Amino acid sequence: LYDGSSPPPLSVVNFLEGITSPEHSRLGADGNEEVLFSVTAVRHTTLRPPTFHGLDIALASLMFSGPNVTSTCRVDCVNASGTLRLQQNPRVYGVVEYAVQMLGSDLVHNITIESRMLLNLVAPIVLVVQEDQGAMVFPDAVFVEGVPGPVALQGCSFSLTTMLGSALFATPPHLTTRENGTAGKNAVEYTLAPNMFGNASILVSAECDDPDAHGWLRQVVNVTLVVLPVNDAPFFLYNCSAPYHIAPATVHTTCLPRCSATAPGSALACGILLPVEENCAGCALGPSPGPSPMEGCLFPLVVPGLVYATAPSDSDAVIPEAQTLTFHITPLSPSAASRLLDARFPTPTIDVASGTLSACLAPNQHGEALFNVTLSDSGGRARSGEDSSWELLTLRIIRINIRPSFSLMLPYTLSAFDEAAAPDFTYSCSGGYGCVGPPPLPEEDDAY
Repeated sequence: LYDGSSPPPLSVVNFLEGITSPEHSRLGADGNEEVLFSVTAVRHTTLRPPTFHGLDIALASLMFSGPNVTSTCRVDCVNASGTLRLQQNPRVYGVVEYAVQMLGSDLVHNITIESRMLLNLVAPIVLVVQEDQGAMVFPDAVFVEGVPGPVALQGCSFSLTTMLGSALFATPPHLTTRENGTAGKNAVEYTLAPNMFGNASILVSAECDDPDAHGWLRQVVNVTLVVLPVNDAPFFLYNCSAPYHIAPATVHTTCLPRCSATAPGSALACGILLPVEENCAGCALGPSPGPSPMEGCLFPLVVPGLVYATAPSDSDAVIPEAQTLTFHITPLSPSAASRLLDARFPTPTIDVASGTLSACLAPNQHGEALFNVTLSDSGGRARSGEDSSWELLTLRIIRINIRPSFSLMLPYTLSAFDEAAAPDFTYSCSGGYGCVGPPPLPEEDDAY
């Protein structure tokens, strides 16, 4: 059987049996009788012409060495055995009949050796790629060995069928002959569907015409394609209409363009602008989420649902293990943040489940602070995956004019009332606003 490469030497022990040497056989170097055989080709047949496929199928080209027969005797050769040895030439085939004759004897035995093709389909057994790699090409991946002759005359056809895992592909695997490829070798091409991973089973088959008319030669190879998962960055959006003020038409959030994939801390006009009045005047307070609300905060800022559409990944087939999401908020202008926020609550927080932002404002402060908001998942960064995404948050505290205040030293007693000497002073009116003018005339000994 021809295996497509340089065939190894072949030995068939006990190929001949019952060998008895003729009388007066000469002794070999070991002192034992020596029995010699001649092996002569007497017939070479093939159903193809000698020049089929441009190959030399002449009788002399079939064997690289041999065949020959040798025997081992012990003193006199009686009922000994012989061994057949031969080595084929690569890429030749046919049927040859040989005459085996013991030298010194008229006895001849004929043997027939048939050399057939053995089709060897070469294809990758396992292909390992990564999720989201898109269009893939594996040049010269599928071909056959063992079919002699020029590629154009080999009469081979190939097919490829996806047995399992078809959902992994936007374009299913197929075989192509590429211009820059090797003659007779086929490329495997496909396009992966985005955000999909898993295993696919692909059946590659080849069928070639046997040039010696033994019928069609067929072989199949099962290829396993492994698409390894790559973690995608988690995802979130700002709610540009999140309510948090009693006058939302006047004080409201402003969504800026989404931040590009640059390093956090860049001076980007992106993310969201969150304005609030000094001392959180006008804030419409809501519940502070989480197990540890901001107890003791004098000026709490609560924005329900500031973040929404939170997801571990933008993938339709995320890594199966449940992922944990966490928001981290880092001040990018630390001095401004420490001045504008209560020291007991130095950074805002965002609840993953509700998307609610909570912060505690420092008393009587105004200005602007920039924060980086990062959402992280537990999917890791194996195979260059991404486990975090970020946006910017600008907190702008608007200065408001606070009315002045004063207090009176009371009681004030007039022991002898003199209307002309009655003092003019400012006194407190309903509503808490100061009123200027003389008080009502008191009666004698009234206290103010």
